[in-house]
Amino acid sequence: MIVDFTELVHAIGPVFAEIKTVTRRPKTLFHYTNADAFTKILENKGIRATHIRHLNDGSEIEYAIELLDASLEALEQDRHCKLFLAKFDDLRRKIEKDNELSPPFVFCMCSEGDLLSQWREYGKGGTAYAMGFSTNKLLSPRFNCNPSLLRVEYDQHKQRRQTQNFLRACFEYGAKKHISKTPVETNELLKIISLLFRNLIAVRFKNPAFKSEHEWRLVVKPDTEATLGVQFRVSSFGITPFATIEPQEQRALPVTLVRIGPTRYPIIASQATKQFLRKHGYDSDVVTSNIPIR
Repeated sequence: MIVDFTELVHAIGPVFAEIKTVTRRPKTLFHYTNADAFTKILENKGIRATHIRHLNDGSEIEYAIELLDASLEALEQDRHCKLFLAKFDDLRRKIEKDNELSPPFVFCMCSEGDLLSQWREYGKGGTAYAMGFSTNKLLSPRFNCNPSLLRVEYDQHKQRRQTQNFLRACFEYGAKKHISKTPVETNELLKIISLLFRNLIAVRFKNPAFKSEHEWRLVVKPDTEATLGVQFRVSSFGITPFATIEPQEQRALPVTLVRIGPTRYPIIASQATKQFLRKHGYDSDVVTSNIPIR
């Protein structure tokens, strides 16, 4: 039989239900950036989702695969999983290859709007800004694609449990359908597992060392390159691929608040920011950071 994608998604439904009910969404999510990116995003009315390999933790995929390794070791004695363990190396290679050929694109945000660590990162050589996005409007059908909003998980215990539950559900489905008996069907199952793991599981996991970021992500599926087209910008990583998520009908982005980072000239910075926002059709509130500059 051919692997039924819908049936498999239904089989692993409880895993995703746990993910979705982990926490409430904040009313506002903040994107920290420098002055150049701040002006370009608002002028062009487009959210820049970055290739996942070009985020501040370049080892995210490797980290997720290490979790996959550990989870499979823990499942070695599971009777359903045993049928597929011999194919694990194929699954690992598929995840790595697929991530290079069709990666997720990510727009990073934070649940905290005045974090010293973020001001230090984005204020190097100038003033940084935090754009406060309305969470509800980010999820409404107003963009040129269908992004998903996910909270990043830093707890390794939860990461391992969710990965194990995901694999167990997938392999139980495969065993129930006798998929392990034919190479074609096994490879088809591994292909779907790779897709789901990469785009719904791994994209949410980060090393606990980054916990202070309080990160949430707007994630665009891997067909972004064909749908939106990939552009390039210059960042600390050099040439960086990104895709632009745009509101339909060229509306303004749902930015309800702008916080200006620590600066020696808060009044001047606030006045200029308000003028800039008005010129480009935004009525966002403008405030300055409560953190004293040093």
